[in-house]
Amino acid sequence: MNELFDGDYLATALQRVSVDVFDLLRDQQPDNIVFVGILTNGVFFAKRIQHKLKKLSFDVTVPVMELDISLYRDDFSSKKDYMSVVTNNNVNFNLDGKHVVLFDDVLSTARTARAALNAIFDFGRPEKVSFVVLFDRKNRQVPIEPNVVGEVLDVDRNLRVNVGFFEVKGEDNVMVAPFS
Repeated sequence: MNELFDGDYLATALQRVSVDVFDLLRDQQPDNIVFVGILTNGVFFAKRIQHKLKKLSFDVTVPVMELDISLYRDDFSSKKDYMSVVTNNNVNFNLDGKHVVLFDDVLSTARTARAALNAIFDFGRPEKVSFVVLFDRKNRQVPIEPNVVGEVLDVDRNLRVNVGFFEVKGEDNVMVAPFS
């Protein structure tokens, strides 16, 4: 694995995203907004942005919804041997009439985003869904575009982009490595 960005660079990108998310949401009532993070890194990304927005006096108080899209993936049958038992920690979430802000760390083909949208609608009918990504690789297979992008990456398609958040890896960084 090779480091693409260090923790300082990632902190700058997160700050940029938080300002853009604030601009996206500032005319809305925070109690009508639900942040949804795609497991695993989308959850940490959403929590980081939620914390930064609170410092800007925009407090989305509803806890970040942790979205497991395993059963919604279009490659589920080919990966089922590697799946763990899915538990639903979100049974209390009702997304009817809410502005859902979906978070993912890296957007590439948009297949994960498509699966996430399918999963979201199992929790109700949101008034609106916005999509926030930290890094966009711009090689779509599905026509889904984010509302907020931290940075567009031009990285060889044979390499995987891994965002390392302190909460998971013990440090913040962005690494690239060949697909295994």
